[in-house]
Amino acid sequence: MLLYETVISSVIVVVLMNYFNLHLERQSLKTVAFEIMRANENLLHYMSDETLNNALNDDELMNSFFRSNINYDAEAFRVWSESPMQKESKSAGIFLFDRDKREIGSFSVGLEKQYNVFDYFDDIKLSESNIKEADDSIKTDIISYVGIIPVVKRDIVSGYISTVTEFNIRNIGSKNIPDFLKSNKALLGAAIDASLLKIFEFTNGRLSQVYGDIYPSREQMIPIYNANFSEYNDAWINFSIYDENYVAYVIKLIKNDNERVITVAAKEKDIAWNLFNFFKIFFLHTLFILLLFVFLIITKLLKVQSSFRIRLLYAFLLVSIVPLALLAVYNREVVSERSEKAIFTELSKRSDYLENHIASQLAKHNNRELTTAFRNAGKELDISFAVYQNTDLLFSSRDELYRTGLFNYKLNSEAHYSLNYLSYRQYLTNENIDKYSFDAYYRKININDNPLILGVNDAFNKIKPAFTTADIDVILFGIYSFALIIIIIVSTVLANQISAPIRRLTKATEAVAKGDLDVELENNEKGEMRDLYQGFNLMTKELQKNQIELAELERESAWKEMAKQVAHEIKNPLTPIKLAIQQLMASHTDKSKDFDKVFKKVTKTTLNQIDNLGQIASEFSSFAKMPSIKLEILDVLPVVKDTTNLFTDGKINIEFLSEVSEAFVEADTSQLRRLLINMIRNSIQANATNIAIKLTTNDDNYLLTIVDDGDGINDEIKEKIFDINFTTKEKGMGLGLKLAKRFLEGVNGKIQLVESGSSGTTFEITIPKYNSPEND
Repeated sequence: MLLYETVISSVIVVVLMNYFNLHLERQSLKTVAFEIMRANENLLHYMSDETLNNALNDDELMNSFFRSNINYDAEAFRVWSESPMQKESKSAGIFLFDRDKREIGSFSVGLEKQYNVFDYFDDIKLSESNIKEADDSIKTDIISYVGIIPVVKRDIVSGYISTVTEFNIRNIGSKNIPDFLKSNKALLGAAIDASLLKIFEFTNGRLSQVYGDIYPSREQMIPIYNANFSEYNDAWINFSIYDENYVAYVIKLIKNDNERVITVAAKEKDIAWNLFNFFKIFFLHTLFILLLFVFLIITKLLKVQSSFRIRLLYAFLLVSIVPLALLAVYNREVVSERSEKAIFTELSKRSDYLENHIASQLAKHNNRELTTAFRNAGKELDISFAVYQNTDLLFSSRDELYRTGLFNYKLNSEAHYSLNYLSYRQYLTNENIDKYSFDAYYRKININDNPLILGVNDAFNKIKPAFTTADIDVILFGIYSFALIIIIIVSTVLANQISAPIRRLTKATEAVAKGDLDVELENNEKGEMRDLYQGFNLMTKELQKNQIELAELERESAWKEMAKQVAHEIKNPLTPIKLAIQQLMASHTDKSKDFDKVFKKVTKTTLNQIDNLGQIASEFSSFAKMPSIKLEILDVLPVVKDTTNLFTDGKINIEFLSEVSEAFVEADTSQLRRLLINMIRNSIQANATNIAIKLTTNDDNYLLTIVDDGDGINDEIKEKIFDINFTTKEKGMGLGLKLAKRFLEGVNGKIQLVESGSSGTTFEITIPKYNSPEND
């Protein structure tokens, strides 16, 4: 039951969380729109100012300006990695200059322009950071800030630290920043993948910028133009582009007589996506449920003996889960292999593009240098790559990352061995930067009879598979986990259904063993179980019949034996009486002078023998009574609980409450149990569905109250229920309540009918408390 409740509650929670996640993603559109607006105001200025001030307080960086043999590119990267630029994953750069304003080191990611920061400042203040918004007459869609701060020691300028920050809609989501350089912070604080967004910016009614792979027509933009803006100049709209439905948040900003409208849209989720999101959340809940189930199994295994139901459940789970687990592992391997093949194919295609582009350039321009051809290919194809000659790096389109020391200038050893010694033409391997793992593809190429090795990886070149490995794991293990939970539930239900007849039969057998021969199983089973139930019912009826016959035979045999003994015992006193009377008669006839003496002797003898006959009569009367009660000291609570447990699988609900933790009485355990069984059986036969048994106490007695909701007892027969041979049942003998009353009277207790009607019947049983002689 606990497992069922856990699964049901988990599904409800997951559904609610999925709904909440959808609502959160909708609100993320609003967050993104505000962040785009914010980028035009204080964010870029703040990042530049904070980075420059932090750098000026960096002792290690400051000391590097006064030492030689320093990797200033690595220093620039370190400053960037500790700055708000990295935390916000913005397009930005750190540039270090010597006192003569010559660049000595730099690190930048995502910058679309090259900046000469000194061109923006006529006068550089020595005591504080200098930040300006860069004017750009060519790319008006780029917002950029440049900043600079001098490194001063003893009023002498030793160098300069400069920052550049950029923002444009095309680079939202750090599109041009490698994943291993991004912070763990989600895009702009949003809960939605930036690659799924479609962003349109309108300036004075004209579409000025687009983010995403859709460029809408004028007709498709009509819902945006006609948006019903609120008093806060924002609106939610729905529109359709190329038969795909989108939900969008629109916000309008008017500044300096210029109207700027930002529209952030996302495709409405279909059923498949909702299922994926459901399994993504449910996967975590499944882990908890499985841990709970394992705990329950271990708890069961710790018991001395597992029940038939548990063994059935284990068998079902073993048969179901093992193939499911094997199938899950197999599918995982198949999907991983296909995913790896897809990555291999994509990187191979990009390598084809690069190789063909370089070959085409050199064919047209024989005198062009290789590095120039490489640089043009990377820029025009927008593909990052590296070229190796033997094992040394010849060219990299991301040379700034190599200069910082993040990447090795030597060729990967596995790739070198596979390509040069095993003669592979191409090779795919997995490489790591700290904890970040990526796929690297290497290929042999020949440029102007010069053997080279071309390397392309997905750390620099973002590959967008239909599903990532993590997504595949979520789908596979989420679905299989859900299937596993269903299997557990179905197996538990089947095990309960199959074992239920056995458990009912076991309970009935226990009841028979404890003296309840009136038990009868309702036979709605089929096949072998029907025959078994029928055989059990016949057995109990036969046992009941044999018990009656055996009792009659025993009684008859006992009477015969008693008759013989009585006859024998009666003969013994009759002979002396006869002889004494004959002597008295002879003495009277002979007129014996000792008649008085003889009379006295004879009467005395006769009276003694008459006393013997009275004793024989008393013993015979005692024999005719019920068998003697076997009194013992017992606790009423376990007897009641043990008896009610016999009816747990029936259609009756029995509730037992006690005001005391123990109730010791002096009584017969078997007859007390037989009394309770008879009372419960009477309630069941009166069509009761609920029985409440309550044990209370007063000064000298324990009170056992039995209340049922049966049909009740008619008023005209209430006075007769304790009479012998009185019954309202077709097959009853009319002894149950009479014997119960006789038993209780034998232990100085009593039973009485408190009330009875159409709403039920209440009996009260009184049993004296046991008082130890030590307490007297």
